[in-house]
Amino acid sequence: MGSGELARTAVLALVVGAVLMVLVVRVRRDSAREMQRTLPNPWADSPAVSATLAALGSQLAPGGTAGWLVVVLGSERAAAEALVASLHPGLPDDGPFSVNRLVGGAPVRLTGKVSQGVAAVTTVERLAGPDLS
Repeated sequence: MGSGELARTAVLALVVGAVLMVLVVRVRRDSAREMQRTLPNPWADSPAVSATLAALGSQLAPGGTAGWLVVVLGSERAAAEALVASLHPGLPDDGPFSVNRLVGGAPVRLTGKVSQGVAAVTTVERLAGPDLS
């Protein structure tokens, strides 16, 4: 085998290896994306999220006091899920609450009520602080 044949064989092996590597990376990336889409959402059927959506109503609309959160998170439901997720731990078992949390990259004061173990956020007040977006 001459040096010319050896060089061609080496180049061919490198090209085939590179093509195979690209295919492997692509398959792994696609399967990782598919897994992300199928992860369960713990707040999907949460009574607290439904109660928060109902209580906040127009506050989540554009121009509402929590409309900025909908813009940051993409939907009213995502905003309500983030608000409810930020509440735990630290709420009373029953009754009104007022807590400061970091939601959507901004400090907020959340007020609401816990009734029969279900927390509903009724107001969202964005507090002064650094813009983390």
